[in-house]
Amino acid sequence: MALPTEFLTRLGIYVVPDFLDGETCERISREMIEQGGERAKVTLELTQEELAERYRSTTIAEVSDETVALIKEKLLEREEELERAFDRPLNGCEKPQFLLYREGDYIKPHSDGSHDEDAPDWLRKRSVATVVFLNDQSDDGEPGTFAGGTLNFYDLLSDQSKDKSVGLPITPEAGLMVAFTADTLHGVTEVSSGDRCTSVTWFADP
Repeated sequence: MALPTEFLTRLGIYVVPDFLDGETCERISREMIEQGGERAKVTLELTQEELAERYRSTTIAEVSDETVALIKEKLLEREEELERAFDRPLNGCEKPQFLLYREGDYIKPHSDGSHDEDAPDWLRKRSVATVVFLNDQSDDGEPGTFAGGTLNFYDLLSDQSKDKSVGLPITPEAGLMVAFTADTLHGVTEVSSGDRCTSVTWFADP
């Protein structure tokens, strides 16, 4: 059972219900599913393609420039709010990506930023990650929903739990936006049915 969003907020996971209205979510989800896209790559130094596939399995969907601009504009409107929430200055965000998880897709626990001196500048500058859910998670098989595909966060209770491998879940709901620091460990469980639609991006350090 997913944890209450209020509890996650106290652990540093910032939650914005109704970030998008239902009609907008439905339109973008339909656009993603109809257009499809290319299989996502990973930002890892892997020498074998099959290792990358075991780490991440999802599609970066093609959407219109208008859809990209809409999501980016709405996220930038929240920049000051996110600066207060995470007590840090931010300097805009990357172009939003639209991730389509079909049946069997997933992403294993990972972080979106890096403090490694050898990492690319854009990766080291990532400060706050955002995920916007565009459709609902449901086990009832309702049209437009998906099953599985839970977003889990890890190590948030590292000082209180001996088992650091236990993930803290949040239930995807259309229109919900979740933000967290780029070094937060998180992953998506395998989608068991339907198409999971999200938009993700990263706010940068100044």
